[in-house]
Parts: sequence; structure tokens; C-alpha cells
Amino acid sequence: MRLLPSILCSSLTSLQTLDLSESNFDSIPNEIGHLSSLEILDLSENYYKCIPNEIGRLSSLQALDLSGNFFKSIPDEIGRLSSLQTLDLSENYLESIPNEIGCLSSLQTLDLSENCFKSIPDDIGRLSSLQTLDLSGNCFESIPDDIGRLSSLQTLDLSGNWFKSIPDDIGRLSSLQTLDLSGNCFKSIPDDIGRLSSLQTLDLSGNCFESIPDDIGRLSSLQTLDLSGNCFESIPDDIGCLSSLQTLDLSGNWFKSIPDDIGRLSSLQTLNLSGNFFKSIPDDIGRLSSLQNLNLSGNKFGSIPNIIGGLSSLQTLNLSGNCFKSIPDDIGRLSSLQNLNLSGNKFESIPNVIGRLSSLQTLDLSGNNFENIPIDIGRLSSLQTLDLRKLVRLTLEHPQYPLDYSFPSHNQDWVVTKVKKKVCLVDRNLEVKLDELVNPNKEVADYRTEITGVSAEDLFGVTCTLADIQIFLRKLLSDGTILVGHSLFNDLQALKIDHTRVSVINKANLLLHKIPSTVPSEELQNAIPGNFTIEVKKPSIKAEGDVYSAFAIFENEQEAHHAYEKVLNSQEEDSSGQPQKLIEFKLSTGVITKLYVRKMAHHDSSGQVLSKRALEVEGSTGVNKKQKTVSKYQKDKKKGK
Repeated sequence: MRLLPSILCSSLTSLQTLDLSESNFDSIPNEIGHLSSLEILDLSENYYKCIPNEIGRLSSLQALDLSGNFFKSIPDEIGRLSSLQTLDLSENYLESIPNEIGCLSSLQTLDLSENCFKSIPDDIGRLSSLQTLDLSGNCFESIPDDIGRLSSLQTLDLSGNWFKSIPDDIGRLSSLQTLDLSGNCFKSIPDDIGRLSSLQTLDLSGNCFESIPDDIGRLSSLQTLDLSGNCFESIPDDIGCLSSLQTLDLSGNWFKSIPDDIGRLSSLQTLNLSGNFFKSIPDDIGRLSSLQNLNLSGNKFGSIPNIIGGLSSLQTLNLSGNCFKSIPDDIGRLSSLQNLNLSGNKFESIPNVIGRLSSLQTLDLSGNNFENIPIDIGRLSSLQTLDLRKLVRLTLEHPQYPLDYSFPSHNQDWVVTKVKKKVCLVDRNLEVKLDELVNPNKEVADYRTEITGVSAEDLFGVTCTLADIQIFLRKLLSDGTILVGHSLFNDLQALKIDHTRVSVINKANLLLHKIPSTVPSEELQNAIPGNFTIEVKKPSIKAEGDVYSAFAIFENEQEAHHAYEKVLNSQEEDSSGQPQKLIEFKLSTGVITKLYVRKMAHHDSSGQVLSKRALEVEGSTGVNKKQKTVSKYQKDKKKGK
């Protein structure tokens, strides 16, 4: 048990700001009421269970953060904080709101989210200065009509509750700019919502709405409209009146047709129509000159109109999961396009004009019926990601070889130390082109049999040298050859192969090793953070200790490095000096298991191997804790707001 010292509260009578967040305290002393000059009090993220009545004596208090504790009730005395402007009680176990909260006449921000509230007192309508009200993540079932009296309210979040109806009085909130009603049980939208002339963001996603009132077209200031995840079947023509609209999300509904009036949305930048039953794209969509992101995935579209080439501002186009068979040449006019997803369709060919997309960075052609990939795809100088999975009819114009090779390049000359000593190369028909053990030119201290399956006995009598491998590969790798594998730039560097003639599909990986054989490989997804696939490395000879190893394969080296850095355990070195960390994680059975994660080779943008020191000082991109309401209050106060 950790207690806030009473003497601290009794002696510091001039104190204006007190931040005790994340301090593991579990009790607030009654003497806190002696801090008569206190303006900002942050007690968030602790183990407090009770708010003392004496807190009501803090007459100068302007910001109070009690979020992330174990409070179950709010004392009536909180209504005596006449100077309070910001109150955060989120992430507790509160079940009721005292009527006295209506006495907080200066309150501008009230956050009651993520609690156990079931009802909202009518007295909340007395908060005439309130600008932000967050009631999300509770068990509310009804909205009192008195909420319409909050004439200063600018942001209202009622998401994640059990609300079933929206009162007409919500139309009286003339200052409202953001309204979030997502994740409830609403079935109808009142016509009065059209009276919210200042509304800029409206989120109605994840409800049971079946129809959109025509009055929604009166929201002249609306910039973001999210109607996703409902039961809508038709879009009113009046939606074209939303002249300020920048983002429109209609995904996951029952829409079958797109009204021509959608072409009138001249300010629209993002349009999501995915997961519906659309069969045709109206030509009027080509009038959306400001459109940057268009998602038409998961529908029943059969053809792409030529007019789509007129979307000169388009940066992301997702046409996946439809019935498209051909791509119009006009798609080559999309000079700003950076991301193009054509996966999961019935395309049989790609027009050569796709090579004109000079800004394209990501291209997904997977799951189609392509018979060939045009040479013009090589003109996509900005392309970073190319997905050609599941192209069962594909006949590449250039040979493709998966390469399995993991020689290190720690020294200027080739050295094998504690990694595998084998090169394997197969062609697209899975015919083995090269499968050779290589005789190292220096002593091998540790064969790492549990990883490689290679022992000293395997290398006895091997005459194949690195020079032999280099000669073979240089003959095989003609212009345009595609290599597929892991850390290919490092592989080619170690092999001393000039790779300016070949295209590489480069991945990055972390090594998971000393994994108990009782751990199923699918459980390894929970061992480290990040998005990756698992490739089990099964040894030819079972290693002592009944363990195995696997690669966690990431899209790029930055993702692999960040995943490694997010493993909180302290770093150590294995017997070869490679950095590694011990991981403990819980299996689905509840059993705690242990394994090691180790870095593989890393590179900078020029393809050079980074030094160990460089990796240690490279900063990780961790996610900071959410910014405190009181911190924002402090900044605003300094600005004189």
C-alpha cells in the first residue's frame, strides 16, 4: 500500500499544480482539501478507490483528472468546485452521476467515458458552459431531452452504449461541431438533425439505421460523414447538397446503387463504398476533382468506367474483391496515384499504360487470372511494394528464383560463424537449380545444428567453394531476373554478386530460437509484437533439449527492428556476439513458455550492413501515452485561451 503523505498536503498551501499520475498510490488523504491554491490536480492511473469529500474544498481548482483508477462513486461535494473547467473521470467503475454535477457552472470539458453508467441525470443540462461531453463506452440506454439545453456544446461523444433513439432536442445544439453516435442500437435518424448548422463531423457507424433522412442534406458545414456498418439500402439525392463534405464512408451496408448527385460533392477527398452490393459506377464520379482516396472493394462491380481517369488528385484506389475483367487505358492518366489495389478480381491482362503511373508506390495484383506481366511495369520507378500472390495462370516474362542463403558478411572476406553454410535456389516450377553445401575458408566454431540442420560431419569432404557459387549464379542471373527471399541485399553483398541487373523482393526477419517443441508454431504470433509471418526452420537432426527455431518474417527491416525494440526484456548477447532478448509469454493453454528472439542483418538505404552500435542508438518509434486533458489545459492557459 502506498499513501500520499498527509504532511505534503498540509504544508504546501501555495501549491498550484500537483501531478501524481502513475505513482501507484492507492489512497487520497483527507488533508488534500488544505491545498487551497491548487488549480490543477492529476491523480490519474493509480489505484485509488475512494474520492474524499474534502476534495470539494479546492475552490481554486480548474482542472481535475481522476481517470484510470478504481472509483465506484462520485461524492456530492464535487459540485462545490465552482471554478472547475475540466473534469476527467474516465476509465473507472462509476455507476451513477450525482445531480450536484449540474452545479459546475464553469465546466467546459467533462469526460465520463469507459465506466459503468446506466443513466444520465437531467441536471447535466444545467452545464451552460460545457463545450465537450464524452459519455462513450458505458451502458446508457436513453438520452435525456435536457441535453438539448447545452447551448455551448461543440463535441458530443455517445459512442459504444446501448442507446436506441435520438431525441429531437438534439437539433437544438446549435454550436455542435462533432457528434459521435457510433456503436449503439439506433434505428432511425430524426429529421431535426438537419438543424445542426455548425456540425462538421457526424459518425453514425455501427448501428441499425435503415434509412437516411433527406434533411441530412441541410448540414452545409459537414466535412466528415460516417454511415458505415448499418442497414442502409439507398442514398438520398440530397447527399449531393453537402458542399463542404471531405470524407464520406458508406461501407458495410446494403446499398445497390450510387446516385448521380454524388458527383456534386466538389470538396470530397475520401470516398469509401466498400462492402456493399454496387454493380455499376456512375460516370458522375469522375466529376470528383478533389478526390484523393477511393475504396470500391468488396462489391459486385463488373467494369471500370473510362471517366475514372479524370480523377487527377487520386492517390489511393482500391478495386479489390469485385468482378472486374479489364482495366481501361485511362487509368494511366492517374499521375498522382500512389497505391493501387486490384486484387481478387478476374483480370486477365494489364494494359501497358500502367507503366505511366510514375508516383505509384504500392501495387497489389494478387488473386487474378493474369497470364503475363508487361515489361512496362519495370518503368514504375517509385514502386516499393508489389504483390503477385496467387496468380495461378501467370507466366513471367523474366525468370524468378527463390533464394535461400544466410551467410554473414561481418568481415571483408567471407566468414562462416554459427550460421548455416548452404545455398539453395529453385525456379518457378520448383525445380532445384542449386543445392550445395559450401566449404568455409575459416574455422567454424558453432554449427548451430538446431537452426541449420548442418553438422561438422556434413561438411567433411565438401569441395564446393564460394568462388564456385559466384560463377554459377552470375551465369544464371540474367537481366530482369527476380529474386525472392529474406534480406536479399545482404545475401547478394556477401556473395559478392552485382545485383544491378536483378529485381529483388526483399523481406526482413527476426530469429526465434530455443523454442520448446511443445509450443505450436501458430502460437508464435503472440511472442513478439508486429505484423509478420512465421517460417519454421526444422533441423535435420533433432537438437538436444527438444527445441526448434523459426523466422518471424516482416515486410521490411524497419518493422523488424521496431518489433525487436518493443520486446521489453533486457538485451544480451549470444555466444557469437549477436544481440538477443529472452521472451516469456503465455500460450492459449495458460502455460508460460520461454524462447529467445535475435536480430538478423540490418541495412541502411544504401544496402550497407549497419553496425551494432548504430542499431543500439537508433531511436524506436514507441507510442506515447495519450495526452492528458490537464496537459492540454496547461498549454491553452499559457496561450491565454
